[in-house]
Amino acid sequence: MSEDEPLKRGRVWFYRPYWCWDWTPLRRGHDEFARNTIMIGWPFTGRVIIATGYCGEQECVRMRDEMLEEMGEPPWQD
Repeated sequence: MSEDEPLKRGRVWFYRPYWCWDWTPLRRGHDEFARNTIMIGWPFTGRVIIATGYCGEQECVRMRDEMLEEMGEPPWQD
């Protein structure tokens, strides 16, 4: 995969509830596919994550590569 090519994955997914207190129901971030994301919801009710688009910055690509290395194998392989 080239550095400037995002993986073809779903743009919306749900993250299960977990016990943690967080003061904001809306947060911006990145996912393991070097995309910008918006996270909506509280940890104890579950969250919806929406990928808004490919980041395109070298820092996003570096973060993606680090996350994939920590996972051990690419998440798109079943």
